[in-house]
Amino acid sequence: MLACDFVIQSRLTSTRLPYKAALEMPEGFSSIKASILRCERIISELNLNSKIYLACPIDEVHIYKKLCFGTSAIIYGGDYSNVALRFLNLSNHYNLDYIIRVTGDNPYICIDVVEFLVSIAKEQSVCISLFHQKKLPNGTVISFLSKKYLESIVNSSCKKSHEHLIISNDKHINSLIEKPDIPRDLIWPTGRFCLDDNDDYMFFYKNPEIMTYLKVKEMKTKLSTRTNVKLY
Repeated sequence: MLACDFVIQSRLTSTRLPYKAALEMPEGFSSIKASILRCERIISELNLNSKIYLACPIDEVHIYKKLCFGTSAIIYGGDYSNVALRFLNLSNHYNLDYIIRVTGDNPYICIDVVEFLVSIAKEQSVCISLFHQKKLPNGTVISFLSKKYLESIVNSSCKKSHEHLIISNDKHINSLIEKPDIPRDLIWPTGRFCLDDNDDYMFFYKNPEIMTYLKVKEMKTKLSTRTNVKLY
């Protein structure tokens, strides 16, 4: 199993739900802290030798240190809009060759998805996307990124790559992305437990037990049904 560290991407501004990283979750702490604690739990359950880093804009470091107080997360401040550069500088600073990228608005990623991604990641893997298949529930999508891949994005002129990392208009960048088949037990394209807008936030409060579910199957069978679910 390839050693990978977790890097959670977050910034405070959001058009649809401003300062969502600081919103209080049913557990009683911020949503970004919920994301970190979830990763800590998964790392412990899977017995991974992984650290957790939080990559935020440099001007917001002091705020994230308060929001994440009491966790093991290492806070790193970088470029505000060029996320690829932020990730690459973090990787160079801490000498990380491979990372699992988690977005900060996914406070309840699933352990079986992490286990699948880690199991298929190899040293020759440059980037592995679980987004393009559009089969995972929206809220547990993660990606495997190598330093080599981050360097390729930063050196590209594609602004979409700089912001979204695994979404690009650059043909060379797209050629580097592996898109594996999603295991049947992880497929749930209409599932949604990300934190994108107020409807998502209210859903968490209607389903406070969500924090106890670690697997996609549990989420699928035990969460209340959502109507008019927004797909990717």
